[in-house]
Amino acid sequence: MTELESVLDDYLVMPDGAIQAISLWLAHTFLIKVLWLSPRLYLKSPVKRCGKTTALTVISALAEKPLSASSATEASLFRSMERFKPTLFLDEADATLMRKDNDGLRGVLNAGFVRGAPVLRCSGDDHEVKAFDVFGAVGLAGIGNLWETLEDRCVVIPMQRKGKGQQTKRLKLRELHQRAHVLKKKLARWCSDIEDQISEADPEVPQLSSDRAEDLWRVLIAIADAAGGDWPERARSAAIALSGESGDKEEEIGVILLHDIKEIFEARDCDRIRTETLLDELTRLTERPWPEWRKGKPISPRSIARLLRPFGVSSRTIRFPVGGPQKGYLKSDFENSFSRYISPEDPDSTDLSVTSVTTASLRHLAPTSDPLQRPMCNGSETASNPRGCGNVTHVTDKSPEITKTPPSNTSEDPETANLSDFLGRVL
Repeated sequence: MTELESVLDDYLVMPDGAIQAISLWLAHTFLIKVLWLSPRLYLKSPVKRCGKTTALTVISALAEKPLSASSATEASLFRSMERFKPTLFLDEADATLMRKDNDGLRGVLNAGFVRGAPVLRCSGDDHEVKAFDVFGAVGLAGIGNLWETLEDRCVVIPMQRKGKGQQTKRLKLRELHQRAHVLKKKLARWCSDIEDQISEADPEVPQLSSDRAEDLWRVLIAIADAAGGDWPERARSAAIALSGESGDKEEEIGVILLHDIKEIFEARDCDRIRTETLLDELTRLTERPWPEWRKGKPISPRSIARLLRPFGVSSRTIRFPVGGPQKGYLKSDFENSFSRYISPEDPDSTDLSVTSVTTASLRHLAPTSDPLQRPMCNGSETASNPRGCGNVTHVTDKSPEITKTPPSNTSEDPETANLSDFLGRVL
């Protein structure tokens, strides 16, 4: 294992823990027949020229039965995995796997993550249904994020350009393959000796960003424990460095969106909000990705809907006191997700907090002591209710969107001004 690590270190510039993770992942390709799970490896570059293709070339040379491709079809992939049982390497994975029409290809890669999850396809002239065993090791390289379900199955290696003073050995393919040939023989013998130990292993793993991440690293840490020496400690340190909770603050972009929406609801003191208004408030958060969500353009209603869909939240047609029925969101639809994903007791939640940003952008909505700014009652309440509201029979019986009346120097907010006029007419 140490010799394998040394070869990788000669050719690659990697962040902390990456060389150890790749070494263990390469060893797992020789143990695939006794494993129940195969972590995908993803070399993730932020931009071009970060060395991902070079890294994939070096890694594939050291893997068991490598099969490299820059693209593949669904049929060629599941037939190759069934027939050759290779270690598959796909470069430019972002271009191939992020296409919307490639659901089948992503499905094959997702299914092959766990043993015993074949894909079913019709085969032959008689269209006979056949189960294709697609379980096997897969290494990917690309720019940016992969499809969420696929990247969740990966040990992600963040690639970076070489800094000043960082040097690597010049990559000569003939020399690399000569070194790899000798090393792979040694690695195959060692892996054969530890097969029984690995098949029964259930090592302790550090707390990582998710249960899935811990499952991925359990395979690699089992190999590190078998290697002995300082490998067990170094493997666990690599797991924390690459997949630990502290490195997951970009984590679910949907959770960050939930956090921002919660802050907006609280700052506006409302129980419903127009989609148009929500977009406007989100794009004021200059420290968030929303103002330049895609190609420099602000986030769209469709993108918000897509991010919120996994949380069971969707827009609906809502009646507002001004403007009549419009598309928007009810705060009550978010309550379950707010309680599950945004916990005030969670020490990490303060790192995701947008209070300082939101407060600045919504400063004109600060509460006032004017009793007329209290939330309106619904149509079934009377003037004797604790809120002190009169009957409002022509407004929906659901509580409308309420925005605090702004100070006089911010009267340019048209939505708040209209609502203030409305309150003056009905109260």
